[in-house]
Amino acid sequence: MGRTASAPPSSLIVSMSTTSDAPVFDATPPQTVFVTDEAPETAYVGGVGSGKTASGVIRAKRHIEDWNAGEQGAIVSPTVPMLRNVIEPELRKWGLLDRPGIEYRRSENRVEYPNGSTLILESANNDRKIERLRGLNLAWAWMDEAAYQPRKVYSILNDRLRVGTYRNLFLT
Repeated sequence: MGRTASAPPSSLIVSMSTTSDAPVFDATPPQTVFVTDEAPETAYVGGVGSGKTASGVIRAKRHIEDWNAGEQGAIVSPTVPMLRNVIEPELRKWGLLDRPGIEYRRSENRVEYPNGSTLILESANNDRKIERLRGLNLAWAWMDEAAYQPRKVYSILNDRLRVGTYRNLFLT
């Protein structure tokens, strides 16, 4: 996994919108390293409650809005329940599902953003779903709970990084 050489700032504050009730991501130093890392591959490994999922969502947000605006990315979770019960609420919390102009097609596992970005949500709980990843053209991909996914998911996603200005595969 790649890492940036520069020392990260002690805290990263990411404002999610211009409204006063918007959530703010007050990152710990390890989260800051992960969220700001611009290596082609990076990972955030930590214990339960260390903020891996929130950090993954903030990194996805950076791709959707800044690094790869207008491109397609994917979040792959080990199971559908993990996608629905963990990833979706975190995406919602940080304004990536319920803002005006966002079209969330849950039955298609697809989110389309006003800037042209597309997010594919998929699980890796069987070979058919894993093989479905082969047809994608991605700028970035996030493997959530990567330790619980087959190794071939990593290989397939890495091969799908074919578009965008910052091709990036990240793991939590």
